[in-house]
Amino acid sequence: MIFTCSFKGGRPFWAGALAVIGAGVLVTGCSAVGSAAPTTAKSASRPWAVSTATVLVLGLRFVTQINAATQTADRHDAVQRSEVDSGNGLEQGVAFAKTPRGLTAYVVVSGGVMPIDLDNHTIGKFISIGTTQINAIAASPDGATVYVASGAHNPDDPGEITPVDTRVNGVGQPITVGMEPDTIAFAPNGKTAYVADDDNFEVTPINVATGRARRPVRADMGGTTASIVFTPDGKTAYVGAAGGQITPIDVSTGVAGTRIPGSFLSMAIAPDGKTLYVLGAGRKVTPVNTTTNSPGTPLTANAANSGGELVTSPDGKTLYVLNEYGDLTVISTVANTVGKRINTSPDDYPRTMAITADVKTVYITSRVGVSTFDTASQTIGKPIMLSGPAGEVAIAP
Repeated sequence: MIFTCSFKGGRPFWAGALAVIGAGVLVTGCSAVGSAAPTTAKSASRPWAVSTATVLVLGLRFVTQINAATQTADRHDAVQRSEVDSGNGLEQGVAFAKTPRGLTAYVVVSGGVMPIDLDNHTIGKFISIGTTQINAIAASPDGATVYVASGAHNPDDPGEITPVDTRVNGVGQPITVGMEPDTIAFAPNGKTAYVADDDNFEVTPINVATGRARRPVRADMGGTTASIVFTPDGKTAYVGAAGGQITPIDVSTGVAGTRIPGSFLSMAIAPDGKTLYVLGAGRKVTPVNTTTNSPGTPLTANAANSGGELVTSPDGKTLYVLNEYGDLTVISTVANTVGKRINTSPDDYPRTMAITADVKTVYITSRVGVSTFDTASQTIGKPIMLSGPAGEVAIAP
C-alpha cells in the first residue's frame, strides 16, 4: 500500500503509508550508479538474484532500483519533475503489477503514467491520463488493472478514476467519483476498489469488473486526506484521515460502523487481520480488536515529538514507528514491549520506509539517500547515496 516535491499543508514530513516523489517523463536512458551496470536479462540473470526484494526509490528527478544484495544503487533513470498528490498526507506515484511482460512499475509522470519493466530494464510507452492533477495510483491484486485518481479541489469538476489495462497498457473509460480523490485501495479479492476523497469524507466503492461506481459511503472521519486498509479477508475496510478518526466499513453491505475513538496519524493491519494498529497523537500506538473494533491499551513509541509513519512486518511480530526527525522505534507485538529509539538519518528529515518480505531489512529514505536497518542486529547500515533527494521507497509485493 505508492512523489512530488511539494508538501500537503506545508508539512515537512509525510505521515502514513506512502511518500513523496517528483516523477515525470523519462528524459534520459539509464546509467549505472555504484556497482556494475545492470544487464538486460530476465530476473534469473540479475546480479542481485540472491535477493527476492525489488526495491525502488523515487526522487525529485529520478527513479532508482536498489541492488538488495550489495545495497547499492544499480539503476538510475533521470525523470522530469511532476506534481502529484495523494492520501495519507503523502505523495503517491508508483504501483507494481505482474504483467505478461514481467514485473512492471507504473510511475506517475507529468500528464500520465510511465511503465518501467523491472525484469528487462526497459521503459514502456507513455500512458496519457489527460491531466497533470494526478492524486493517487494503485494496482489490483492480480495485476490486470491499474487505477489512476485525478481531480482538483473544484465542486464543479468531479474526480475521476482512470483504469489502465496492463495487458496492453491501454486506458479505459474514466469512472466518476467524489471531488479530489486522493486514496485508492483494492480489496484483497480484487473485485472492489475503494476511493476516498479529500473533502467530503466519503468513500466510493467501484465494481472492478463493470467499472461502475456504487453509492458513496459517508465515513465522517474528520481530518484531512484519507488512508484505507482492508482486513485480509476483505470483509472490513478501515478509513482514516490525518488528524481525525477511523471509521470501519462493512464491505458486503457498504455500511459505515461506529468511529473508533482516538486521534489518527497512520495505521497498519496485522497479517492475520485480528489487530489494527493505530498511531495517534502523543506517539501512542493503539491495538484495535478488528472483531469488536474496541481499542486496547496503547503503547508509547520512544521517539521525540510526534510519530509519523507506522508499518507492520510481514510476519506480524514487529511494528516500526518513524517520526519526522528520523527516530525509529521497534515494537514487539509478541512481547508487547517498546524497544529503544534509533536515529536513522542524523540531522535530516526522513521520507518513508518499507520492509522486505523476508523481514530482514527496513529501507528508509531521507533527503540525502537511503538508510538500511538490519532487523536482526537492530543497527543502521551505511547510507546508500543517490544523485538527489529521495522520496518514497517502495518494495514490490
